[in-house]
Amino acid sequence: MWLLAALFPLAALALQWLLWEKLRPYVWLFFYPAVFLSSWAGGRVAGLLATAFSATVVWYFFIPPEQSFSLEHPSTAIALLIFAGMGILFSLFHERLRKADQQTRLALAEATSGREQLERRMEERTKELVDLVDELRRKETDLRRSQELLKLFIEYAPVPLAMFDHEMRYLYASRRWRSDYGLGDRHLVKVSHYDIFPEIPQHWKELHQRGLAGEILREEAEEFRRADGTVQWLRWELRPWYDAGGKVGGIVIFSEDITNRKCAEDALQKLNEELELRVAQRTETLDQILGEREAQNAELQRAYHELEAETAQRIRMVEELRQKEQLLIHQSRLAAMGEMLGYIAHQWRQPLNVLGLHLQVLGLSYQHGTFSQELLEQSVEKTMGIIRHLSRTIDDFRDFLVLNKEKTLFQVDEVVVKTVGFIEENLKKAGINIEVACTNPPEVSGFPNEYSHVILNLLTNAKDAFSERHIEHPVIRVHSGSEQGKTVVTIGDNAGGIPEGIIDKIFDAYFTTKGLGKGSGVGLFMSKMIIEKNMGGSLTVRNVNGGAEFKIEV
Repeated sequence: MWLLAALFPLAALALQWLLWEKLRPYVWLFFYPAVFLSSWAGGRVAGLLATAFSATVVWYFFIPPEQSFSLEHPSTAIALLIFAGMGILFSLFHERLRKADQQTRLALAEATSGREQLERRMEERTKELVDLVDELRRKETDLRRSQELLKLFIEYAPVPLAMFDHEMRYLYASRRWRSDYGLGDRHLVKVSHYDIFPEIPQHWKELHQRGLAGEILREEAEEFRRADGTVQWLRWELRPWYDAGGKVGGIVIFSEDITNRKCAEDALQKLNEELELRVAQRTETLDQILGEREAQNAELQRAYHELEAETAQRIRMVEELRQKEQLLIHQSRLAAMGEMLGYIAHQWRQPLNVLGLHLQVLGLSYQHGTFSQELLEQSVEKTMGIIRHLSRTIDDFRDFLVLNKEKTLFQVDEVVVKTVGFIEENLKKAGINIEVACTNPPEVSGFPNEYSHVILNLLTNAKDAFSERHIEHPVIRVHSGSEQGKTVVTIGDNAGGIPEGIIDKIFDAYFTTKGLGKGSGVGLFMSKMIIEKNMGGSLTVRNVNGGAEFKIEV
């Protein structure tokens, strides 16, 4: 290798010498490669020797004046120094390459000797990596499931909620968030929050950065001016979220639109201010009035004593009215009892006559010898039937006179039929035809006996009107039904109606159109009190079809 390193400078000298006339300006043409190859072949020492030899030859033979070590120009020295420096660099570079090659060979030998051990370790490592890959896949599945759950939680959260990454790009957004800010079905994932809302003020962006630095921030009420000019008041909270490494991955923002509440609070505040102003004005006015009121105090005290005396007098009058009302009720009951006694006397007279006839038949049959067991049994059966009828009449009379203590549910149709039964025979005797039509209206809550008293009173008044006016073909029509959820009973006649001048007075106490000694004037008054005061209904009258029609609504 040393011989080869020595040949390269000599070959460069020979070529330079032979081609000198053609290559005179290129003094270093062959010596640079010679030095490079010598240092490559022989290493650092050979390269340095070739550099020294080549520099000496060039200085002596080819730099004017030739065959001399004198320098014609100072720049020639710089060229020689550059050539020598380059040779030294070549020598050092190739020496390092040589050492690197030796080290590489040693490392290759060591690598070859340890290949089997490395292969065994690679097999073990491969198995470990397979297990690690399986574990990573399971973790990736769990992470994907967690991300899906997180997405569902945020999307269906009942509050406006959005999750952002570290660049303030959307990851998830709840439906309430989209609704409150008018985003509809717009695609948001990986879209910048600032592109969606370019009107976001700079100080909010600074707050976002503070959140990304780990701060938790909130505000109860803050104004947000939208790009379209509208204003929203928001209550918001900002929190960072962290990745698996414990670093901040982004922020979560809760932002609730409280514009309506804010407007209400502002209106309330304005109202309070106005109220305080009015209170102040009122207080000033009251201070002025207070002086006047103090002057009026003595007058008020005197008026109070007068009022106290007047109140005592009115209490006495109310007590007297109550006593009169009780008297009216008592009179009404007595009148009803009188009517009932007349009806019962009429109903009992005919059955008693029949009962007497049966007894006479038994006596006569015995005298004439026609008395028999069969005749006795028939007479006893008929007699017991009459007695039972008389007993039922007594029960009906007793039930009618007993006042109800508590409201009960009762069928209006049953009360109407029962009441008509009291007076029907009496009406037929007077030549009055009565027509009853029941349509099974709903039950009524009230006092059935008092309700029966009202119907009986209206039927009696109709009967009296016929007897006074001598109407041909007199008819009383009773109808029960329902209107707009209420039970309605109408009692009408063809007795000529009520004069228009007094129709508004007939329900007044002690007002009567009957002759002296024929009416007390309390029947219709008490009937109206029973229906309207005790049962919460209404009792009205009107003239229709040549007669009067009373209407009971409960």
